[in-house]
Amino acid sequence: MYFPGTQAPLVRFSRKLLTRGGYWDSETGDIVVALELYKEHGSSAIIDVIKHELIHSHIGTSEDQPHGPIFMTEVERIGASLHCEQFAVNRRRRSNSRRLSRIRSRRRSRSR
Repeated sequence: MYFPGTQAPLVRFSRKLLTRGGYWDSETGDIVVALELYKEHGSSAIIDVIKHELIHSHIGTSEDQPHGPIFMTEVERIGASLHCEQFAVNRRRRSNSRRLSRIRSRRRSRSR
């Protein structure tokens, strides 16, 4: 156990989570993890995300910066990752965004 004396939060998967690996919900105390991340990278990626979000859960919103010095100390202590593996939904969104930008740019240059 990484944080003795604290109650473990509920961890749930989300199909809707497409832009990040997970987050800690400060209102419910739950940790929400991207199902797509699990499908692509398996349990080790999920464990990394859960460890990262457990730190947020443990320190709460006491720091001005979500990844400030206290957070970084805990990352090192429990061996958590600062960022999760990139997954396809994320890559597709960026790729589509770039494609749309190029199309818009071409249209603008043609209309001149």
